[in-house]
Amino acid sequence: GPNTVSRKKKRNSDDTIPVIDIRRTKLNDLFGEMTDKVRVSIDRNEIKVTLTPVESSKRNRIERITAKIASGETLRVGDLGHGAGILLHSVSEGIKSVLGVDSKIAFAVEIDSDAINTSIANNPLWDNQSVALNMSMEDVDYSSLGKAEIVVAGLPCVAHSQARRNKKDVELPEQDFNVGGLFMSLIEAVAKTEPAVVLLENVVAYEK
Repeated sequence: GPNTVSRKKKRNSDDTIPVIDIRRTKLNDLFGEMTDKVRVSIDRNEIKVTLTPVESSKRNRIERITAKIASGETLRVGDLGHGAGILLHSVSEGIKSVLGVDSKIAFAVEIDSDAINTSIANNPLWDNQSVALNMSMEDVDYSSLGKAEIVVAGLPCVAHSQARRNKKDVELPEQDFNVGGLFMSLIEAVAKTEPAVVLLENVVAYEK
């Protein structure tokens, strides 16, 4: 191609390493303007420039949800800390109002059996593909749940109030023995189910 492969010496060594100046405009032509990072692999006879796995995954997520919205296909939504499904129901109504597409539950995780049974009995977002998980978020095998376009999470906020932290003698909500580490389950769920959108129910303490 038109670009010249240069080289420079390693620090405190006579060995050299190749230097390739990659123009941003060229990357945009190859991969589109959303490209943040690329991976460069150098072989004896060729140099390959490809998307990083993270960048490729991000694009797949965006393309998947965009295609479903364009075709009017139902979006699948996962929910952690589902409760009786009130937050998820509101999210579904918003999706229908703004995007004009329906959404159904891909999976819902809730440790309180009364709450999730109430949702199953009354929430119209359940269908024959939905998976109900009456267990702790930490015990779920998220790799078995398939893909979701959206993940909603209502993490327990019992450790976020100052009164609760004083009672439990913890400085940060994450130090709560029972629920402090549940955000790690959210991260795992996002990594395994690959949503394009993640909505986390907020409390004031999260700002800190």
